Amino acid sequence: MQDSRNPKRPLPGHRSTLEDHRAPPRKSHGFLGWIALNCLCLNAIVYVTCEWIRRKSWLPNWLIDSNFYELGRFFEFKQGHDSWMPMLTAFHYWRTHPGNSIYEGVFFSQRIKFQYPLTSLLPLILLDKLGLSDAQISRVFGAIGWVSVAVVAALCVVIAIRSAAPLDSSTVRFDFATVAAIVLGSISFYPLLKGCVIGQIQTELTLAYTAAFYYRLRGKERISGVLIGLMILVKPQYVLLLVWALLRKRWSEALTGLASIAIVLPLAIILFGWHTNLDYLNVVRQLGRTGESFFQNHSMNGLLNRLLVNGGDQMFHQDSFPPFNAVVYLGTLVSSIMLIGLAFVFPVGRALRGGMADFACMTTVATIASPIAWQHHYGVLLPILVWLWFGRTSGRAPVRRLAWLVSAYILIADCFSPLNLSYHVPALNIIQSHIYFGGLIVVWLLLSPRYSAPSQSQIILDTPDFHLPIPQSFSHELESISACPVI
Repeated sequence: MQDSRNPKRPLPGHRSTLEDHRAPPRKSHGFLGWIALNCLCLNAIVYVTCEWIRRKSWLPNWLIDSNFYELGRFFEFKQGHDSWMPMLTAFHYWRTHPGNSIYEGVFFSQRIKFQYPLTSLLPLILLDKLGLSDAQISRVFGAIGWVSVAVVAALCVVIAIRSAAPLDSSTVRFDFATVAAIVLGSISFYPLLKGCVIGQIQTELTLAYTAAFYYRLRGKERISGVLIGLMILVKPQYVLLLVWALLRKRWSEALTGLASIAIVLPLAIILFGWHTNLDYLNVVRQLGRTGESFFQNHSMNGLLNRLLVNGGDQMFHQDSFPPFNAVVYLGTLVSSIMLIGLAFVFPVGRALRGGMADFACMTTVATIASPIAWQHHYGVLLPILVWLWFGRTSGRAPVRRLAWLVSAYILIADCFSPLNLSYHVPALNIIQSHIYFGGLIVVWLLLSPRYSAPSQSQIILDTPDFHLPIPQSFSHELESISACPVI
């Protein structure tokens, strides 16, 4: 804003144009660059340690991994079929056994861990109608996963730019080093990277959530709701995002999410039958009773299974689950209820609810409170961590709080497979759950008053898309936190 009598002179109390166009506080974006570079250095140490352990034969190969290993596979376009194999198996069983229960035939009889709702098979049916073979379908999904990683990294850059903008400024600039640091920190983010390399549909879900987070940041809650609805059709545990939206009275987000489900779900009911779709509840019940003991399950369930040496954490069993253990079951149930209750109750006060921190907290708890939270499920925390770094209050945060955020990023973003040396020591093997502990730190940060405080304006200004590194006009909503559900 300028004085009409002197266009070059800003009005009293208003910053100069030069100040309006300055980059966000150095502390805000420089720290992420520090994290990215340090993670690369730390990952180099982990890589060297892994090679040393491999030569010593102290651990089997499947317990040895690092970010560098997965980066190499990612850039070599090497991908597995972690999701596609059971999905294609279920698809072919449906074609060859019309009228039979898919879950009874595949999950319970063949003991193939097809753990998705039948709506997840609709894209496979479409690709099959187009004449694609199983191998071609796998390659299509693999390519989509690879592109998803790149798009997530790009979205994290625009999320950072939008988050860093001061309330009264129309422009923010990021230098090349900052953009490069965000991209590097995103592509090397282990949960995202690992999901892509093993061929996990969670990679596409992470892209959908990152886009939903971005559109919600822009005030476009209808688009966010549609994306969340599509996520639910693949992983129903995200339905708690819509429960949260309803409880927080974010009607447009909730209704568009429900509408997208209402459009697609009838197709699955028509194709597979009502009872076959309902059989999925038996799968959910089985997963909730036992969980998984493999070290890559970063949840309270996985931690307790390993602590009690229930099922062993050295190898993933393709056709079985750990034995039912009442202590593990009750411990998982109690911890999930506590986390969900905490997220729904806080923050107290209508003005503090329904904002970005509230939304992010609910997502985080929905992930970590699940009985099975594989490492790639934590990919949805990437845009949340970026938002925490670049939010308007981050530049003024105490060093202690920033140190906690650094710790959370490192615990979640890095693979510390040498910690698997502790797998046979019950009291010590809890350190294998480092990603879970990083998620708990994120919840604690999101529940803090700094992020749950309402913004100066509860109005989110909708602005046109921007292109890097061109300045853009926008306003960042920094409201509050609260609900976080889970299966």
